[in-house]
Amino acid sequence: MMVDMEWNGTSLQIFNNDRNQELIQSLMDKNIGEPDGDYYIVYNNKNLWFFEQEYIKEQTKFKEIIDKLSQKNYTDDLEYYESGNFECLNMNMNTYKRESEIYKQIISENNIDGIERKKLNISINILSQTNKNGDKEQKYVETIYILIFLAHKTMRIGNEFNFYFNSEHRNFQIDLNFTKKVEYDLFNMYEWIVKENDYQESFKIKLDIVREIIFRKQSIKESESILTEAKSVFKRIISQETKEYFEQANQLRRDFLTLSSDQNKANRTLHISLFGWLGYIGLTILDFIKEYEGQYLINSIVFLYSEKVIIIILLLIGTLIVIMSAYVKEVYDNKKTYKELRVMYIEKFNFTEQDFDKYMKEPKVNKVYCIIAVGIVIALFFRLTAKTG
Repeated sequence: MMVDMEWNGTSLQIFNNDRNQELIQSLMDKNIGEPDGDYYIVYNNKNLWFFEQEYIKEQTKFKEIIDKLSQKNYTDDLEYYESGNFECLNMNMNTYKRESEIYKQIISENNIDGIERKKLNISINILSQTNKNGDKEQKYVETIYILIFLAHKTMRIGNEFNFYFNSEHRNFQIDLNFTKKVEYDLFNMYEWIVKENDYQESFKIKLDIVREIIFRKQSIKESESILTEAKSVFKRIISQETKEYFEQANQLRRDFLTLSSDQNKANRTLHISLFGWLGYIGLTILDFIKEYEGQYLINSIVFLYSEKVIIIILLLIGTLIVIMSAYVKEVYDNKKTYKELRVMYIEKFNFTEQDFDKYMKEPKVNKVYCIIAVGIVIALFFRLTAKTG
């Protein structure tokens, strides 16, 4: 349902007309806002999240957004007005209180220039969960807040932002302009950092890991890849095997090259065997052509029946079955090696499944070869039964 309204600073002015009566009555029942002439005014209440997504969409200056959102109380119950269904939903702030406290703690330690820290009072979880329509403007605001959290240093001049990730006297810089939207999806990364499922204040180690990976990759575009690697590193840390992580990652790469080499060898052996098999057919046909003196050469090659022909066909069938069986066995041996490596790296070395699968793929039998081989065998058997029947 559309609402006739306009913003006056951080206050919302709802036109007192017939279209808005249902909304106004709902607000009056909740003791939210007050009538003022031709308007019904809803002030920027610290315990109310009301059409904030609409406010964000209309702003061209980041300062206006932080001025409004920083006045909310993210450590107490916050009423959320869901636009469209006219229900005030009570948000249980126990879910967001700790997250907001972690955000404040981290930014208090970050080097931030151009933004007052008290203006960075926010809950990223609320920003994300109230963005039910997936508005790009609110998503971009969420991204900026997360980068302020992630970066070692943030510099802001007007709508221009510079985020710095430091490592050993070097830095990686990300530049953003609030008016030029860039699509980054950093929420899953942020959510993983602030969750303390493992132990209290684990967010500090997680944040350091993510910062180091971002610096090493010199990019935040592949956020899911960064998150996957960060989870693997963190898992190793809590298992007290951190120093061995990158050595084992390199060993995994070497194991992958070995397995790939074995798979290529299996394919190469199959190709050589098939060429030999086809060569034998060619030589047999060539010998027949040299000795043949009658007419209808092709007809004789296809339909000639003799004990010699039967023996040759049986040899061809048997040889092809042996070649394909050896190929399938070699692939399954490689697959067995793959499964053993997978178990070892995931269970013993604490790699995540996603991290392992990024480096190594499971060997598979080439189904095209198998289909062709089965077709040839069926054709050869048909050749035998067709003449002996």
